[in-house]
Amino acid sequence: MAIHLNTTLPGLKTKLLNYANLTVLPSTGYANDLADTTVSLANPFTSALTVTNIQANITSYGLYVGNIVTNTASEFNGRANTDSQTLPLCVSPRLPLLPSPRAC
Repeated sequence: MAIHLNTTLPGLKTKLLNYANLTVLPSTGYANDLADTTVSLANPFTSALTVTNIQANITSYGLYVGNIVTNTASEFNGRANTDSQTLPLCVSPRLPLLPSPRAC
């Protein structure tokens, strides 16, 4: 299974996001519906990029998996591939892999 990330930056001819990693925690689906995720950003510019807010919906095979809504201050070095800090992903409680619904 692959993760496809859409990003748009007018005039940019290269991809901005390389990949994302998802870590399902022992508490996911039991204590809460939070999982951890990181993304790798390919900064094509010479100056660093600072990301201050991330809002994303995650789907797989048409099924809503969860979302990320976070205020963050991640800095991505110029002309480099850099991984983000760990971000909280709120997993949908309606996924069949979770034992019971919980709130994030």
